Amino acid sequence: MAKRPEARAAHLLEDLSYRLKEDWRAFLLVAGLLALFIAGALWITRHHDLPATEEEAEVIRFGAYSSETGPIPVVVVRTHDGQVRQLSVHRARTRQCQVGSLIRVVRRGSVLSVSPKGCIPPAT
Repeated sequence: MAKRPEARAAHLLEDLSYRLKEDWRAFLLVAGLLALFIAGALWITRHHDLPATEEEAEVIRFGAYSSETGPIPVVVVRTHDGQVRQLSVHRARTRQCQVGSLIRVVRRGSVLSVSPKGCIPPAT
């Protein structure tokens, strides 16, 4: 004879409460890891939803880091609020740049990157 749905639900709840009493540490660990994963995913993707604002920054210096695939060019800039930031950049975007010139940067929240427009040509 088949059990009634109420009896099956009561049995499942009783079984779940027994397992939680025995393995509450494992359940807590899994719940914590899941919460960290969700928080990390939200933190990583939140900058893509923010509106992009274009600013001007002053070029302080140029440099590069070596990697397995070759040198990675970087530019150190000072933003309008006085922060000094190091940004990776494509060489084509800094073709007309010099130390002290202005470069366009795009800000999405706290993420800053070099605009595809690159440096502002000096006025002649």
